[in-house]
Amino acid sequence: MAKIDLPRNPINYSDEFKQYENLRLKNTPLTTSGAFSITSASSGLPYSTLTGGEADVMNQLLVVIGDSVVTAEDINKIDNSYALDLVEAYGNVKTADDGQDETLWTSSGTISNDVLNYKIGNKSTRITSTVASGTISTLKENTSLDLSKLNNHEISSDDDYINFVVYVSDVSVVDFFVLYFSQDPTWSITNNKLITINSVDLVTGWNYLKLKKSNFGTNGGGAWSGIQSIRLAWSALSDANGEYISQQLIQLVKKDPLAGYPNPFQKFDVREFAINSGEWFVGEEFGKIALKELSGVGFVTNALQNDLLYDNFTATSGFILDTSSDTGYLTWYVDSDNEISLQINNSQITLNIKENGIATLYQEPISVNIGDKVQLKLVKDGTNVASSAIVNNNIVSIIQLNKQTTISDGGNLSFGTRTLPTYIVSASITEIAHAHHSDIAEVAKYAESARNAKTIDVNLSGDLLKEYAKNFLNFTNTGPITITIQPNSVIPHDLFTDLALKLDGVNTVTFVAGAGVTIDSVDGLLTLGTQYATAALHQTKLNVWTLSGLLE
Repeated sequence: MAKIDLPRNPINYSDEFKQYENLRLKNTPLTTSGAFSITSASSGLPYSTLTGGEADVMNQLLVVIGDSVVTAEDINKIDNSYALDLVEAYGNVKTADDGQDETLWTSSGTISNDVLNYKIGNKSTRITSTVASGTISTLKENTSLDLSKLNNHEISSDDDYINFVVYVSDVSVVDFFVLYFSQDPTWSITNNKLITINSVDLVTGWNYLKLKKSNFGTNGGGAWSGIQSIRLAWSALSDANGEYISQQLIQLVKKDPLAGYPNPFQKFDVREFAINSGEWFVGEEFGKIALKELSGVGFVTNALQNDLLYDNFTATSGFILDTSSDTGYLTWYVDSDNEISLQINNSQITLNIKENGIATLYQEPISVNIGDKVQLKLVKDGTNVASSAIVNNNIVSIIQLNKQTTISDGGNLSFGTRTLPTYIVSASITEIAHAHHSDIAEVAKYAESARNAKTIDVNLSGDLLKEYAKNFLNFTNTGPITITIQPNSVIPHDLFTDLALKLDGVNTVTFVAGAGVTIDSVDGLLTLGTQYATAALHQTKLNVWTLSGLLE
């Protein structure tokens, strides 16, 4: 459990939007000292929830309970409360290329950046044909890529997908594409995974192709690990000279747990959102983790739909207006005839209450511009519906709409698409009745765990003990030591055990896997070797641990 070190004296926030601001947990573990309170300068009332903000290293939901702060990991343990964790979604993908650096590619055609046709970042990689017909070969060589594992180091199965996003200037000049992943640093035909994409599966304009790994063929020693080059071969028909394709994304995405499509919105093989419409991307953009709907399929209010049901709730969502002055929809969705949605559209905050197929719109003017950050909030308590929008943390830009509804059934937290891509940075929802009654006790239980966290000094080699769980291990050794993670049959660690680690001493600490235990880490690094280096250890599955941080 991570806790935030805040002073004993109250912290006064000068504007209401601060209650939604994100407190980010960085790589360095944080500790707490004493009680604290957070109060509003305008009202003097204590805030109960702090959430939102754009994705950075981690997005967390923080709830103040007495003198403790509960993170998104623990708030998810409350029945019918949910906070979107972009880091978790990012763990379920791995990007091979995002079209942002055309200099990494060579081609028998002409390589350039495409600043007109792009969906991610500020460009895509354009390949222009210089011949009327034939094969235009485009290569990314001397790379290093492992598509046998996702970003969270989980093994990727052959049921997972390669998402390929590409713009085609004129599909009539395309015979087929072939996408190769090769084991050779200089591409060759001998050792690779490959798939052919025929023109009947393409259109002029943007193409969002979901290529199942099991449908790839294998040449020679082709494998999903140890990839050192990528080739995109475009077989052009007559009159192709001057036509082009623009490659935007090649990305591994985990299969949805319940259906046959790629879906990063899952945790421990449990679906968090069904994808009903749109083309959703989770990945790095401008150095931050982005969640975007790329296609702009139009107005679908439940394009992303959470599985949990809510009767009376408080829901919030943060958006960045990256391509227009409109947000996507924040929706409470019962069915196609009954829903409540909130968005900003054409410089108006729009509340749409749809009952028995009849939609009633309520609108108020609001001043927004491209680049603004917008926080939408939707509350349903019995027949009362309250909604608000806050722009750029500015108290003077709070717009509210309060109305009535007769809908009494349970609904899902959903996000809707619009005609331009949607950029979501945060989301949470809590059942009001639960938050006010039985689940306060549940939150308090996890808050108590946080209060009881302690620092344990370790200076000798040995096993990772069960009593270390949810504590801060401070290694004070003067000589090299090893810590062995025994299988759960020997030391029964609770599933999803978390530990924070720090090397306070002057020598190394190396983690060793016991019999039947797997320790996943970037590049296989398992040692804290630099004084004051920090790391985190997490059991993701039975006898499977992830070690991350400043490792050697």
